Amino acid sequence: MDSLAYLGALDDDDDDDDDAEAEAEGEAGASTTAASATAAAAPPRVDFAALERAGYTGRSDLTETAEFKQKEAEHARAREEKAAAAAAEERERAAAAETEERARTAAMDQKAIDERVGYEKRYDRTKEDFRKKEERKRKNGQQNRDGNWVEEEKRKLRHGATNFDS
Repeated sequence: MDSLAYLGALDDDDDDDDDAEAEAEGEAGASTTAASATAAAAPPRVDFAALERAGYTGRSDLTETAEFKQKEAEHARAREEKAAAAAAEERERAAAAETEERARTAAMDQKAIDERVGYEKRYDRTKEDFRKKEERKRKNGQQNRDGNWVEEEKRKLRHGATNFDS
């Protein structure tokens, strides 16, 4: 406790006793003299010796007291704990968001899905791309439908076989 907190004990003025004192004064009313009334109304004087006995050393700033320093240290610890808890919560939230993002990208990854299902692309198996497949089917007469001259010319242009002497 702060030594200045003990000064209140010198007053011996409890708020609970005010009602009882008021009743006692009301009954004695006329018997009290004016001198005793002024003495009771004036607060008791506190001398420097009483303050020194209570632990007052004449500091000009209350922030230098032991109690203030103790409370300040407690508040600093509480602030640090609160900041640490907030940082831990933020790290936990970021880790959860990262895990969720990884799960989402894994669910949308076509290669991973193909590996799980066992799907294999034709090119991986035959090493034949679309152009070669189309050419092979045309040579074997296995086209889906009969192509006309315009479609054939477009195909030649598309595949780089430019033929301008038609």
